[in-house]
Amino acid sequence: MAVKYELRKRLFIDYRVQGALAVRVVLYWLMCLLAITLVLLGWGMVTGPIRPINAHLTELWALYGSAAVASLLLLPAVIFDLLRLSNRFAGPMFRLRRSMHDLAQGKPVAAVRFRQSDFWREFADDFNTVAARAEEAKDLDICQYNRL
Repeated sequence: MAVKYELRKRLFIDYRVQGALAVRVVLYWLMCLLAITLVLLGWGMVTGPIRPINAHLTELWALYGSAAVASLLLLPAVIFDLLRLSNRFAGPMFRLRRSMHDLAQGKPVAAVRFRQSDFWREFADDFNTVAARAEEAKDLDICQYNRL
């Protein structure tokens, strides 16, 4: 029988990881925009007539400004998609980190299950095996202690 998991309700699971990815996307966008601007500006200055730089910049904006604005308008959609994708690995790591903390504290840990679309599903199986062995070892230690 297939188990259904509900979708995550939170887009940000791990602000540090997902926030760093979102900032990185914005920085990549800015660097690409800057690189393209410099290449087009340089190309226009080399191949075009000799003019002041502000004339080249004005022409560059007239020709490619709408593309720059369009890329800016698409940037939130790209970031949203990145956050949804990163949710597939940040969510499982958040859940594993919480369970690992409980296991380290000696608390009982329920089996960790990931959603079908999550990354690292095999890692949950390995964690569950380690958690079960830790529970067995704890039970064995208690039995041996009681015999003394």
